[in-house]
Amino acid sequence: MEYRTLPVIQNYIPLLQKLVLASMLISIVYLLNRLIRKILIKRINDRSSAYNFRSLVNFLTFLLIFVIVISLVFANWYATLVSFGLVSLILGLALQNPLTSLFGWMYLLIRKPYEVGDRIKIGNVYGDVMNVGYLDTTLWEFRGDYLSGDHPSGRIIKFANSRIFTEYIVNYSWPLFPFIWNEVKFYVSYSSDFDFISLT
Repeated sequence: MEYRTLPVIQNYIPLLQKLVLASMLISIVYLLNRLIRKILIKRINDRSSAYNFRSLVNFLTFLLIFVIVISLVFANWYATLVSFGLVSLILGLALQNPLTSLFGWMYLLIRKPYEVGDRIKIGNVYGDVMNVGYLDTTLWEFRGDYLSGDHPSGRIIKFANSRIFTEYIVNYSWPLFPFIWNEVKFYVSYSSDFDFISLT
C-alpha cells in the first residue's frame, strides 16, 4: 500500500517551520513590549514623556514584527532588498504626505515643540493638545470662530503632523515660565478723578 500524501505534507514542512518561528518571535517581541511598558513607563513621572515613550515602544514593536515577517517570507535577501527598494520608491511617491507626517511625529518626540496637555497655536488654530498620533495631532479648540475669550469651543481639530515643518507654533505652556501676560481693559471718562484711579 502506498501513501501519496506524505510528499505533499513534506512540501509544507518548511512553511510550517517558518510560521512557528515567526509566531514565536512575534510573541517574544510582544511580551518585551508589555514588559518594557509595565516596568519603565511606571518609573516615568511626567505623563507627556510616558505617553511619548509608549508611542515609541509601540512603533518599534510594529517595525520589528514587520522585519520578522519580511525576513521569514523572503529567503533571498538580495531579491528582497531590490524589491523592497522599488516598492519603497513607489510608496514614497504615492504616500509622500503620510511619510512626512510620520517624520513630523519623530520630530515631535525629539524636539518637543509641544506635548500632550500643552496649549498651542499652529497657523490660525488655537487648542489644547489631546493626542499626538503617528500621523496627526488632535486639539481641543479654544477661542475659535464664535468666541472672543479663551474658553473651549467644544470642537475637536485634527491636523497632519507634517504641518509643523511649514507652520509656526506658539506654545503657551512653556515649562520654565508657565504663565502668559494678559490685559484687562477698562474705560474712564474725562471727568473722572485720575489721581484716585491711578492709586487703585
